[in-house]
Amino acid sequence: MTISLASPLQIGDLTLKNRFVLASLMRDRNPGTVPTELNVEYYRQRVTAGLLLSEGIMIEPLGSEWTNAAGIFSEKQIAGWKKVTDAVHAEGSIIFAQLWHAGRMTHPALQAGQPTVGPSAIAAKGGKFRQLVGYV
Repeated sequence: MTISLASPLQIGDLTLKNRFVLASLMRDRNPGTVPTELNVEYYRQRVTAGLLLSEGIMIEPLGSEWTNAAGIFSEKQIAGWKKVTDAVHAEGSIIFAQLWHAGRMTHPALQAGQPTVGPSAIAAKGGKFRQLVGYV
């Protein structure tokens, strides 16, 4: 039996229009962590895939590794993501949210003086962070 990538796929109660999946890609183009019309257009341009996985979406304010990462912990952010999902659904595609918290890898400059939180008390090592003037 041969199955075409263009054929529908049933996943539980969801039917994907085809078997193509857009992988999650970090974009960091969300001023104030709120999705904008640029997000709507970005995902709308990719609705030929049956399933789209969103960029990593912060679940709380101190969970970011980058500035301008999208969040989903405020009413404005939820409203922004609703516009995205409505646009994707209007084109017959499905989108899943990739919920994200950077844990011990959160950027110190984005912690507002708060301690880093994560699933382990082991501190991050390796000198990953350096200040880039104009970015943080």
